[in-house]
Amino acid sequence: MSKRIIVLSEDIANKIAAGEVVERPASIVKELLENAIDAGATDIRVVLEKGGTQSIRVTDNGSGIDHDDVPLVFERHATSKIHQFEDIFNVVSFGFRGEAMPSIASVARVEMLTRRNNDVSGTRAILDGGVIRSMDPAGTPEGTQVSVSGIFAHVPARRKFLKTEATEQGACLDVITRLALAHPEIRFKVEANGKEIFAAPEVHDTAKRIAMVMGGEFSAHCMAVDAQQDAMTLKGFISRPEYSKSNSKSIYLFVNKRFIRDTSLTHAVLSAYRQIIESRRYPAATLFLEVPPEDVDVNVHPAKMEVRFKNAHGVYELVSKTIAHHLSRAETSRGHYLYRLAPAEKKDYFYRQPFVNEPSPSMPSRPADRSHAQQGIQNILLHRSQVSQPPAASEGDAGVPDKTILFGDMRYVGQYDGTYLLFEGPDSLILLDQHAAHERII
Repeated sequence: MSKRIIVLSEDIANKIAAGEVVERPASIVKELLENAIDAGATDIRVVLEKGGTQSIRVTDNGSGIDHDDVPLVFERHATSKIHQFEDIFNVVSFGFRGEAMPSIASVARVEMLTRRNNDVSGTRAILDGGVIRSMDPAGTPEGTQVSVSGIFAHVPARRKFLKTEATEQGACLDVITRLALAHPEIRFKVEANGKEIFAAPEVHDTAKRIAMVMGGEFSAHCMAVDAQQDAMTLKGFISRPEYSKSNSKSIYLFVNKRFIRDTSLTHAVLSAYRQIIESRRYPAATLFLEVPPEDVDVNVHPAKMEVRFKNAHGVYELVSKTIAHHLSRAETSRGHYLYRLAPAEKKDYFYRQPFVNEPSPSMPSRPADRSHAQQGIQNILLHRSQVSQPPAASEGDAGVPDKTILFGDMRYVGQYDGTYLLFEGPDSLILLDQHAAHERII
């Protein structure tokens, strides 16, 4: 094989570049929906066949595309969003790179129907493998309809990486859900295999759209947050302490209405809940951060789901402190306040240098786990049930307080159920709630 450097053909280069933008059917849905929103659409309909692996159709009532501009839609780096490099730092639209439609057309068959408001007729264009096969006048409603079929037909190696129809459909719905949360003024409707699976009517209140999308349970256990710091504002809804999830998928973060994945901001949310929900449990939140366009860089990756902030520390502090402040005033369903921002009052504790006890015959000497701890508890209780009971307390002792417990005189046994610490003394077994003890200390 020749080792000489060659220039790849445009077809190969487009297919390689498409891999960054079009990873799966959900990527296509995302790009088409964002184009519709940028076009000013107020009604968007999505039709999926076999979870989007067979075909995808997105119809909107946006501004449409001029007949002469249709070929340019599928030219790489052709865009109406920016005109010079400096515009990137002030971009307010979803798209601006001019890569989405060429990438989709290079790996699938695309049919576009579009008409502007004042045009007598629209345009119908068909592309296959990134090449325009036909472009003719056609009657069509105002707006744009894009149908994508034969997904990855021109890159068969990519098809084997697709998941099941249900998984791919779920990924498509995740994309639609995020955009529906950020745009309550737009009507969304989704059909899959001839059945309606998602509908979000137009509303003028973000809270109503969040209730539609997130469900009534979240709405019943959430609170609004609202804060401002310099030129940044944070609004949204967060779950109350008693409402939690098994994963972090219910945390939705938006920057200037653009859904993002940011480990730092996710950590800011979780840190505010650290002291009030159980370990391995996660809150639910929908947060909208508004930042001046010049203070955030969205040109990090072609998928535009990663951003960089000019003042990353300030953004982190705004999110973390705002959530912590609102949680500090939150009541649970039982009317109790669970969160404390100020440290607890310091108390004088007696401390004695611990000494090592000899291993107890009733407790295992090997590293303790839950099964060992349970067996140890049973052995100790069985052993102590055979010991004579102490004499009953006299009436004069009724008001005498309990003696101080000195953990230095006890032997640490292990942890039970991931919550309690077990200590064995000469005549007692102590179970200490480590989470409650931690709150007392801080």
